[in-house]
Amino acid sequence: MLSFYFFEMLKLVGLMPNEVTLTSILLACSHSGLLTEAFEIFKSTDVDFGLLLDTKHMGITVDHVGRLGNFARVYDMFR
Repeated sequence: MLSFYFFEMLKLVGLMPNEVTLTSILLACSHSGLLTEAFEIFKSTDVDFGLLLDTKHMGITVDHVGRLGNFARVYDMFR
């Protein structure tokens, strides 16, 4: 997927994504079926990029994890 490639290139050259970029890559991963990759991006957001997650990011990620069938992980996200 081209969006995921550009997101990785962005990180490699040292540019940090903002909240809009994060939303875009999470949605692009969702539409492309890259659910595991999207969850890894979500998990690393605060550490790697220093971004605060909002309800939009949480909702997209809950959808990803739910589609993967890992409902225990969804529960852990909110503890």
